[in-house]
Amino acid sequence: MWWAMTGPVKSKTLRVEAAANLPQIEFQCFERASALPAAWDACLAEWRLGTPGGGAIYLEKAFLEFLESVNPCGQRYWLSEDAGVLFVTYELKLNLLNFARFGRLAVPAAVIGVPLSVAAPGFATREPEGRLIMARWIRRHLKGLTVILNVPEGEGFELPEGLTLSSYVLPLKFKDFDAYVAALRSPYRRQVKRALEAFDGVETIGLGLVTDTGLGLVSDPNFNSVPVTNFNSVTDPNLNPVPELNVVNQLESKSCQAFEPDLYPLYVDVFNHSKDQLEKLEPAYFEQFPGRTFKFAHNSRPLAFVQTLDELTPAGILRHFVLGGFDRSQLQKFDLYRNLLLQLIREAIDDGCTAINLGQTAAESKSKTGALEQLKYLYVAHSNPIMHKLLGTLVKHFSYQRYRTKHHVFK
Repeated sequence: MWWAMTGPVKSKTLRVEAAANLPQIEFQCFERASALPAAWDACLAEWRLGTPGGGAIYLEKAFLEFLESVNPCGQRYWLSEDAGVLFVTYELKLNLLNFARFGRLAVPAAVIGVPLSVAAPGFATREPEGRLIMARWIRRHLKGLTVILNVPEGEGFELPEGLTLSSYVLPLKFKDFDAYVAALRSPYRRQVKRALEAFDGVETIGLGLVTDTGLGLVSDPNFNSVPVTNFNSVTDPNLNPVPELNVVNQLESKSCQAFEPDLYPLYVDVFNHSKDQLEKLEPAYFEQFPGRTFKFAHNSRPLAFVQTLDELTPAGILRHFVLGGFDRSQLQKFDLYRNLLLQLIREAIDDGCTAINLGQTAAESKSKTGALEQLKYLYVAHSNPIMHKLLGTLVKHFSYQRYRTKHHVFK
């Protein structure tokens, strides 16, 4: 590892040289999320307040501490308080030919992203100029290959650009699940009804936390994302009124079952068959996940599980489908994947969420729920000028090929 996490917690300062009328900027590098100052969350609060896909919750100090404890991968946390810029880097061997669907070319990279397979960026900038500062700093101070993942549309960098997996967000403007089904055009409504019939007899079980990860309510009234596991109602005067959340005893984990060992192989099987692998998570992540976990079982046999996290935004509560797993041998019998999406939508509507981010992958299935595609971009840089130029000519050839079919789901 070219920047292994060793030694005591420390920070260092690097300088971005003034250029193109940009001020001279200093970045602090923190080796532990626990060392992040209050300025980190304050900067985060000023970023992307109204974006449908959300994602600021994954960059909160408390959530980063959790990820560091269960998925250590050389994380570094970079902050310029003056410029209002923050980002996370971690180490990963990336297959540059992943989206090309042929061969494998795995190279060590510094990834700017959330060290978790979620549809969220790993940076926040107070002003657009912050991305220019980041791009120039990366070229000068990060050695080798750097990849910026999951950049939302409209927040681009002056670096070679490609597409990565789109995410899918469904606005929930329905009074209940029946109203959602009724709003579908007849072909999609029939598919939903057939799927629900196949799911008859499947039990949904809420699972609790094994340990308290320390994620707590953020008291800053300007902070726009809060782990839903730690509050029952929202009184922030700067946000739209939000009804009391219908949370399934998340704080009283003693009243729920813990994450069960026989669920983890369901995740591993899905991961091993995925064409878009990043990092493989260990059981500790699932056991200590600070959001909500639901298991689906039939005749006491586990079929699947899903994990969700809620983010408070100015528009209301945005639910994120984070990760899960399922029994691939039961996909057709129970129309399993479609039903998992439908159950996520049902729960989100019942809990008063204003939207649900269904994440990346399985574009066709998610499109057929009525979810809207959110384009996500990747940017690459290399400290070697020749390699950087070469990447600029090749990156579009190795980019994600979008799912192009348009489904007119609603009436």
